[in-house]
Amino acid sequence: MEHSTASRASDRPSSTPQHRLQLFCICAGMLIYFTQVTVLFPVLPLYVTQRWQDAPVGFVVGAMAAGLLCFRPLIGWLIDHWGRKPVLGLGLAIVLAIAPLYLWSPTPLWLLGVRMLHGISQAAFATASQTMLADLVPPSRRTAMLGYLAMSNTIGFSLGPLLGSLVFAKAGFVPVVLLMVGLTLLGVILSLPLPWCLSTFEKTSQLSNLRPASSVEKHGFPWEIILHFPVRDATLLFFAGSFLHGAVVTFLPLFIPNSAVFYSLNALVAVFVRFALGRWGGYISRQWVVSLGILCSGMALIGLAIAPNLIGIELI
Repeated sequence: MEHSTASRASDRPSSTPQHRLQLFCICAGMLIYFTQVTVLFPVLPLYVTQRWQDAPVGFVVGAMAAGLLCFRPLIGWLIDHWGRKPVLGLGLAIVLAIAPLYLWSPTPLWLLGVRMLHGISQAAFATASQTMLADLVPPSRRTAMLGYLAMSNTIGFSLGPLLGSLVFAKAGFVPVVLLMVGLTLLGVILSLPLPWCLSTFEKTSQLSNLRPASSVEKHGFPWEIILHFPVRDATLLFFAGSFLHGAVVTFLPLFIPNSAVFYSLNALVAVFVRFALGRWGGYISRQWVVSLGILCSGMALIGLAIAPNLIGIELI
């Protein structure tokens, strides 16, 4: 009985002002970072086509996802060995270093490399933020706090396109890059109160000293899990959805007068859907949720193909 009481007490989140400040800074930093990322969504395809008429817009814009995907395993290794805050700071430092290169790139190939570095930055910052939050929050509150972190991400997705579109329409691409730099510096300020958490590598090293070496098991890559139902099917569905989302993000600004409205409304609806699923998702079958999501995505794509100008609303 005493053990269970102590276990519940250790599961309670800390209520100190410092702990609350750290959680706030992680969520606010995620919001600011993804606002910075998405200010380029409605303007980068236009900038590339205006500067280089025959440039491969899809490759340039999509290179960020390539950097994000290819370097995420390495980022995870660095987080385990360096700690959370150093990798988080690395993500912010990369943005500050590459921001001028958006203006100084002499060819589309150079800009493609800049976008890949931006993707590495996103992998570093987002993964380190999520891992640090998991370190700071007890298991009983972890799911809820990760939901708030994801909501901060989505709100950033709704604000960024509007800000980027407004600045680009009023002043051009250079102020958009300066806006990116300013938001990144704000992210640096928000990262200052965050703790230098003990890395997983150091924790496991300490624990391994208390256990015999024979008790440490090594596991290979779980192909037998990934290649079978349901993980295989869920992965393919997620890939298809991400593929279509990437196509819309890349080419929509070339076909409608103001794509920022679409991006922002999309993200705002996602915020409400996340909130609703967080509260009532347990009462609905997951298969129905996935099927409804696929149906909504298909209807939206058909609507974009039939009447794209319906969302071309002019901003004041």
